[in-house]
Amino acid sequence: MIEPVTPTKARNFAIQASFAMLISVIFASMTFNIFGYTLGFIFAPLIVLFLWPKGADPIISYFGIFITGLLLDILLGDPLGGWSLIFLPFYALMVFFGAGRDTGFGETWLNFVFWMSAFTGFFALAKLIRFLDVDLMSLLKLGVMNLVLFPLIFYSKSRMRRIIVTDEGT
Repeated sequence: MIEPVTPTKARNFAIQASFAMLISVIFASMTFNIFGYTLGFIFAPLIVLFLWPKGADPIISYFGIFITGLLLDILLGDPLGGWSLIFLPFYALMVFFGAGRDTGFGETWLNFVFWMSAFTGFFALAKLIRFLDVDLMSLLKLGVMNLVLFPLIFYSKSRMRRIIVTDEGT
């Protein structure tokens, strides 16, 4: 039986996901030097968007995604609004298609692989038609690192949700 989502729970879901998005944006703005190789996780927020809780309050969700996109722009020194324009349509597609929702790890991970492939394909197509200038090898490396990071975020989301999301209070 499906448990109904109360307004309080929907608000808590959106706040929890926005907080996770904030953490992933801060993590995405860092680069790591491992054995002389620069490693970044710039697409880590896409995992959080993909795993955004079903039933989260839409107004808080869109506001949280927009603000964290602006924060990533500020942290990276990019023009304001660029990452928000990537995050918001990606999230809207995930909501529309119901991706990343209430399935086991294997199915969710394969679904994420499909969406990341489509995301990479979009940027490859944009480079082909000269809409964007994208380094495809860097994009592929970042995508692979995102796929490796996915299990960590997937398994930590349920623990975080148990701590933050309750029906009591406001």
